[in-house]
Amino acid sequence: MILAVGNITVRDIFDAAVAMSSGLTADHDGPITCHPNGWGAVWVNKEDSNTFHYFRSTFPLFKADFETTPLAGSAPHMIAIHARHATVPTKIGLRFAHPLVRTSGAPSKEWHFMHNGFTPTVHKLIGLEDSSFDSDEYFSYLLGSDDGNLSINTLMTKLDLIPDGNSSGNAFLLTQDRAFIIHYVFPGCRYESYFQMHQLVGAGFKIFSSEPIPSLAAMSAWKALKKNSVIELSLEIRHDYR
Repeated sequence: MILAVGNITVRDIFDAAVAMSSGLTADHDGPITCHPNGWGAVWVNKEDSNTFHYFRSTFPLFKADFETTPLAGSAPHMIAIHARHATVPTKIGLRFAHPLVRTSGAPSKEWHFMHNGFTPTVHKLIGLEDSSFDSDEYFSYLLGSDDGNLSINTLMTKLDLIPDGNSSGNAFLLTQDRAFIIHYVFPGCRYESYFQMHQLVGAGFKIFSSEPIPSLAAMSAWKALKKNSVIELSLEIRHDYR
């Protein structure tokens, strides 16, 4: 997954996501390099900062033609892209593609969610007997019933309460005015370097990515995110990202 905010070029971010999804930028200890089971994007255009646009597909991202996607011709202030590898082979199809979307709260807000990892024990915390779609259950748990009070502290508290048996909780949790970037690797995870997230900060932009992307900047410019941390980011158009 990759999330970019500020002075960005949509094609550059798309190409970076394609490179990750095909394994071209893989440099980690994990067995997964290719993500063929669909993709999705969510973005906010500069001329209308209150409107989220999103798209989901069952088609592999690395086979997508940018010019035929809804991203062509867009000028986003914020964009996040997710390429999926199905941990459970039967969980393939449009309903499993990210972003996951729901409206919650009063006044209502639209929330978008992307997750990289496997969280099969979270269902226990939302009153379900069994897990049917771990990312959706994880989304429900993090959002809760009082999403207006979401903060770094409340999210970290929730993450620390999740029962053992998961890999990663890495996620983007987005609404109209803010984004939470979650980098969380659960105890016992076998592939910590695979789940290490990275950040790139430039003049007027920030990028968060599952892997450093050399086409966007030199590898030395990318910084590893602190393990088990949450970043809250304003999505205001005039925000200073430097």
